[in-house]
Amino acid sequence: MVSTDLLLMIRKNITIALFFVLTLPKLSQGIGYEEVPNSSDTIYQRREIKETSPSHRKKIKRVWKLLGLLFATTVCLQILNHALHQSKNDPLPIEQEPENQNKDDPPLTKEETDPPKKAPNEPQHLSPIPMPTVGLKTLPEKGLYCYMFSIVQSLAHVPLFWKFITETPFQQDKKLSRTLQNLFRAMSQGTQKEIDATLRAFGKQIMHIKPEYSGNQMEDPSFFIEDLINRGLHEELKKPHQVKSYNISVDGLPEEMLELLSWKAYLKYKNSPIIDLFFGQYKSNIICANNACQYDLRLFEPFYSLNLGGEHKNNLYALLDHYTKYKTVVDSRWFCQHCKKNLTHSKVKTTLYRLPPILIIHIKKKEMSSNQKMVTYPLEIDLTKYEKAKDMPTKPIYKLCAVTTTIGDYHCTAYGRNEGQWRHFDNLKSNGARKVSPQEVIVNNAYLLFYQRNDKK
Repeated sequence: MVSTDLLLMIRKNITIALFFVLTLPKLSQGIGYEEVPNSSDTIYQRREIKETSPSHRKKIKRVWKLLGLLFATTVCLQILNHALHQSKNDPLPIEQEPENQNKDDPPLTKEETDPPKKAPNEPQHLSPIPMPTVGLKTLPEKGLYCYMFSIVQSLAHVPLFWKFITETPFQQDKKLSRTLQNLFRAMSQGTQKEIDATLRAFGKQIMHIKPEYSGNQMEDPSFFIEDLINRGLHEELKKPHQVKSYNISVDGLPEEMLELLSWKAYLKYKNSPIIDLFFGQYKSNIICANNACQYDLRLFEPFYSLNLGGEHKNNLYALLDHYTKYKTVVDSRWFCQHCKKNLTHSKVKTTLYRLPPILIIHIKKKEMSSNQKMVTYPLEIDLTKYEKAKDMPTKPIYKLCAVTTTIGDYHCTAYGRNEGQWRHFDNLKSNGARKVSPQEVIVNNAYLLFYQRNDKK
């Protein structure tokens, strides 16, 4: 409805306009003048013109146009100012149901479409909810498959990520974050109908990230989680860049100072809550392959997962030792700062400097020999000897929260821990979730391991 104040403003402008409409024609009869020579001397005098000339009528038309434009602009500005003033106290509109909704699909839930309510001038978290114990069921006719479900189920069992997604009041334009939030909350407290509805909404948002996910083919879960975390959630929640680059390499600068400067520069270049949760930092020492040079280039770079592989390495610590040893660079995008030659075939050593709150370890089975039956991994792992940064708030001791598995090239499942109880989630099984012992979580088809850092100093 239009407010009284707005009506008064418009009436005031109309009154002013009517004044000019009624008086300008009368004034126009006597506002025309011409200069004529005086009969007694050469001084010109002004003579009133009773009827305006064609040139004068053109001037009057221009005055009318300017007055009309001024009037319309004033009214529009006052209406806009009034609308902006009113919108500060108005609640956000309810988000409409996504387009292209299938007529056969059940309607989306109110929880899915309503924006989170937020008290004015006060940051507010949504109320905590328990982590899920139910399994997701397959909806292949909607383009939602096991590699998606296994990743979603694994992430839902990482407490830090669960708390961030379910308790953050995301703004209405953060569609991917909000649909994942609605899915998590439905997995915890919703009916199967609500879970299916939020799954459809989440699937549509995923397809905006990468259209290939709408197809019928099996995708690599490691690619999917990278797109979900990096190209999806981070891009949606990121803060504006403060610097143009984060690569810092200064000769003679102490290593600890160079590392700290590089990390701070990266956070100014690429920062979001996702970076805070999932990203760490490692150092690469690259020794130039040119025998006449052999310059040692130091580079500090971010990472969101550790990709571990290597022949005859049957446990996680052995894979980490192999990861941090000198290896030959097969192909490099870097060039030596001294001799300017490409660093391909140079020696590189990786050192872990900062390990994130949530550590994802990718076991690269394709780089292992065929006689390696399985890689053993602990339920709790101490990475103190690998983390070199001295200013970390807690010790790098991690607990296993979830595992994503691959069965050949055609199926994925997940293991998740909730309040000390492990469950196996398989979306093809009728019950969807099955309780298992901690020993049953150590499996030979583990593909992605999800660890969470201990919060004790």
